[in-house]
Amino acid sequence: MFANKFLKYSTLFLASGSLCLTACGEGDAAAVDGGEEECGGVHNPCPDGGVGPRPPEVTDPEGGMVIFECIGTSAALQAGGFPAKFARNISHFTSAGGDDHVFLTPGTGNGTAGINECNFVSGDDITWPANDVSGQTHVNVGDLTISGGSNDLVISPTLTGTEAEMTDMISRLHSGPWYSAFETEFADYVTEDTVYTVSMSGSDDYPATTYTDNLYMPSAMTMTNPTGDSSMERPTGGFTEPYTVTWDSGASSNTPDGVDILSLVMLVDGTGTNIIEFCVTENDGEFVIPVEVLEEYYTEQPTGGAILVGNVAHMLGRFDDGTSDDPDRRIDFLGMWCEAFGFVITEPAL
Repeated sequence: MFANKFLKYSTLFLASGSLCLTACGEGDAAAVDGGEEECGGVHNPCPDGGVGPRPPEVTDPEGGMVIFECIGTSAALQAGGFPAKFARNISHFTSAGGDDHVFLTPGTGNGTAGINECNFVSGDDITWPANDVSGQTHVNVGDLTISGGSNDLVISPTLTGTEAEMTDMISRLHSGPWYSAFETEFADYVTEDTVYTVSMSGSDDYPATTYTDNLYMPSAMTMTNPTGDSSMERPTGGFTEPYTVTWDSGASSNTPDGVDILSLVMLVDGTGTNIIEFCVTENDGEFVIPVEVLEEYYTEQPTGGAILVGNVAHMLGRFDDGTSDDPDRRIDFLGMWCEAFGFVITEPAL
């Protein structure tokens, strides 16, 4: 039970605020080939030298999300049922409806924490990337294929007929087709410092489309603190010292031009059902969790839980279902390498 619940918040992305989810530099995206109206839109590329569409922007209306993760777990989490390392994909695509949620827009009520900031998720309204998308019109894009690793990962859509609404692994409620994969043989599908291509086989609702080199998995990270399951003592009266998390991101030679790697630090509750603190930081190998953040966490989870640290890359793509009134919806492509550890909070004996 712990493992199943904890999976919902390993990313994201967790995500994600719930996932080894959640935040990655805007960066430049390798937009899907296409042109302006005279070229037939994004599914009818312009000839060489022709004028293509403007690049997608982070402020464009939501058109979907592709999350691709590699997550390593500690001994305590493995004892709770996790594999030592696994690959995961969570994706969906929408054409209309619902509220728009923008990446990295602190203070708007629909974005993530700002750079080098933490969101107290129990106290703040953090939604992206775990926002409710049930009010948006979900689109079946056919089979989704992520290629570029050792093997192609092919995912068929869920909820393609009359099934009831379903909640995904980062607690987003879907009312239409969405995509999910969980692979314990992660090396069959994930390689570090790798650029991937995402392809849609197409359906009656959306033509076959390929987003070439539009998803990047950062290099494997090595944690230097913590290096395993740990404990944290809270003195009588409250924490007096911050907690420093450190890591080595490893060498990267294939990061696409214009794509920044950011880092996420997340404090998760003891059952794995909620992210309590969600922090976004520059990928400089260190993040100091402030005393006040530790205290906020303690008010919700006095016995501890889990800490997740991940490096994440954010790229953009254009989603165009062929309508003329809203052609510039964006897809967020997120690649994340994450490590997760259990920790407990102790207090002095009376």
